[in-house]
Amino acid sequence: MERVDYEYRRNGTANIFMMVGAVSPWRHAKVTSRRKTTSFASGKP
Repeated sequence: MERVDYEYRRNGTANIFMMVGAVSPWRHAKVTSRRKTTSFASGKP
């Protein structure tokens, strides 16, 4: 049996912000390319 080594190539990074309502059944996901405080704050309702 021959061993095959697969190479992982990165295509960049992304950030996923997930907001969930604690009382109401509400959720919102936002994907951004940069990790900034303004990106998180803009996702809030």
